[in-house]
Amino acid sequence: MREIELKYKINDNQDIIGILNSLGCDLSGEIVQKDKVYSRKIDNKHSVFRIRTQEYRGIEKTLLTLKQDITSELDCLESEIEVDDADKTEEMLEILGFKFGVEVSKKRRKGNWRGVTVCFDTVEGLGDFIELEYLTDAEDVDAELEIKKLEGRMSETGIEGYERVFKGYDSLLLEKIIINTYL
Repeated sequence: MREIELKYKINDNQDIIGILNSLGCDLSGEIVQKDKVYSRKIDNKHSVFRIRTQEYRGIEKTLLTLKQDITSELDCLESEIEVDDADKTEEMLEILGFKFGVEVSKKRRKGNWRGVTVCFDTVEGLGDFIELEYLTDAEDVDAELEIKKLEGRMSETGIEGYERVFKGYDSLLLEKIIINTYL
């Protein structure tokens, strides 16, 4: 599956949640996600494996997700399976040469609005974000066109004036760690 996303850093989450609800985007209850992120280059492409432990409505599950950049971190191939043993999965990734990068903890509310996945995230150490995601199995997708469609969808909400983000949470956290360590 291909995932193309548009992401913004926001600062007034209740207003945005209200706007999304008024537009008919029913957001889920809170999903607690804790990710361990591993990465390496494969065939000159940045590849990330994420082991995600997720709890929603008292049910916990663990997912293994592969993300491989196509044009950027926010335009990637994505494949995901449920796994039973997170520790064994970590061991296997390390044997394959994947290096542990960072842990990402967040609370997510998720919904669907006219065919677009909308995520409202509170990320520990980074703050609040809104994402609009386009998911497809098609191989011949024009990422720039899909981003323009997502931007149009975002402008329909009336939500504006926020900082657009071009990286994943793992990269943002790693940058923050490096800055805090060396400056």
